[in-house]
Amino acid sequence: MADASTQAPPPARMTAAGALTLLLFLAAAVFRLRGLSWDEGMMFHPDERNLATAAARLSWPDGLVPDFHAYNGLALFLPRLLAEALASVGILGATGVPEIAWCARLLSAFLSLAAVFAIYRTARDLFDEETAALAAFLAAFSPGLVQAAHFGTTESGLVLVVSLLMLVSVRHVGTQIANPSAALLYGLILGFGLGLKTTAAAFALIPIFSFSLARTGTMVQRFGWLAAAGVLSVLVLLATTPQILLNPQAYLDTMIFEGGVVRGTVDVFWTYQFHGATNVLFELRQIPWLLDPVSAVFIVPGLIIVAWQAVRGGGRPRLLFPALAAGLIYFGLVSGWHAKFIRYLVPLLPLFIMAVACAWFATGRKWGLALRRPLTALIVFSMLIYGFMQAGLYLRRDSRISAWTFLLANMQKGDTLLVEPVEVGPPLGGAEKLSLRVAVLPLIEPSGPAKMETLAGVLASGDWMIIASRRHHRVLPHMRARFPEMCGYYDALWSGRLGYELLERFNRRAQGVVSVLDPVAIAEETFSVFDSPEVFIFRNARRARMEDIRRELGNVPPGCR
Repeated sequence: MADASTQAPPPARMTAAGALTLLLFLAAAVFRLRGLSWDEGMMFHPDERNLATAAARLSWPDGLVPDFHAYNGLALFLPRLLAEALASVGILGATGVPEIAWCARLLSAFLSLAAVFAIYRTARDLFDEETAALAAFLAAFSPGLVQAAHFGTTESGLVLVVSLLMLVSVRHVGTQIANPSAALLYGLILGFGLGLKTTAAAFALIPIFSFSLARTGTMVQRFGWLAAAGVLSVLVLLATTPQILLNPQAYLDTMIFEGGVVRGTVDVFWTYQFHGATNVLFELRQIPWLLDPVSAVFIVPGLIIVAWQAVRGGGRPRLLFPALAAGLIYFGLVSGWHAKFIRYLVPLLPLFIMAVACAWFATGRKWGLALRRPLTALIVFSMLIYGFMQAGLYLRRDSRISAWTFLLANMQKGDTLLVEPVEVGPPLGGAEKLSLRVAVLPLIEPSGPAKMETLAGVLASGDWMIIASRRHHRVLPHMRARFPEMCGYYDALWSGRLGYELLERFNRRAQGVVSVLDPVAIAEETFSVFDSPEVFIFRNARRARMEDIRRELGNVPPGCR
């Protein structure tokens, strides 16, 4: 009989929480990888289209300096290289713009999945298996993270950068990682983020705070390693974004333009929606729809717990202080910008999730299962509703494609289709078979008699009209000082006084009872305009005369808004 000391240990048995976590990772993968071709290759996301078009122009060996600088080098090189690799093994038939955009989405989905794992590992280091499973659950189903995973832009990459910086920070401040190793990891992670987008520089605050609070080494030694991490990150940026050195003026000009858009000093139509927005309050209204309304309630309590334990110097949640403090500073920064796109808030979601996990963990320790069980049920129920609403829309046909299919079946040869300016969508393929004429409504032209005359003429000449998103009809009527005629125009259009009748509307977002929970009515417009706009089709049924249209445009009802 073998000695007990020489017998092999029994195989480790997976706990219930461990099995649940594995299922959550599988669910996260399904939620991110299904529906990546949500626009059927039509390139409806303008940032994706610009990125993929620039990546398609790259060539070896004399065309490696991009001429598009809103994103840094890795955002262009990685999807292009992936497209080339998949084409070389026959998975893709070409390496054109649509294929590169799809590869960018595939990369985004996998980067998002990696972030889920990093969030789980951070929670596992800080709390227990159950709390880590909750954090993984929130990350897996978060509507903001699911949406970002379906866009071939840089948000999922920045989410991963923040998640990894947070994980390294927790282990660094907790003395699990020495200063030299921490400096190497910080430099590589931050350099990867900078290689995607310059915005990642804001999260250099995490290693700055971490080295400030680290317990090993002298202050001079710690900040020496911090400087080394900074140098490494800049070297990675320069290696992956050669245009900074080879075409610095063009790069600088782009940064100046983008900075002007952010501050509101450059006038562009895509920031009209922020007219009259209140700083901080606008951003706070977006958070419940990027996470879920119930979980969002626990962000502030979680932040308070971390701050309190950091002051007291006890409890492992204090290790989150560098990441959460950096996140709060970043939130204050973006809340002061004129441009308030939700993509600026998405990189904060890992930090918000950890704050919720911290509050949930503390609740269980103080009040036990009596409170934790109903709280868990409420969080899970809320997140499942919003997660499934977001993921489900990618399994339904895009509303712009459905609307165009309807138009192709109903328009006559030689008809005139009226479209709103700077919209993404119809007309799509097949317009040439109908000899279709397309006229653009001058909605964002400078106000005045000439605009009103042109608008009346275009309306009188049209047979059909498509409103492909909320971009204008939800925004322009509120800009009374700049576009005083737009409130009256839309009021007359919706009421039928211009002779156009609403024939069909198309929407891929949730319908029925669940639709009352859909945040699209109050969320920032890019939450729906890129991937799930409501589309309206009008037909010129009454054929109003130009003078009658002109009169209706000038007849603005009292209290129009």
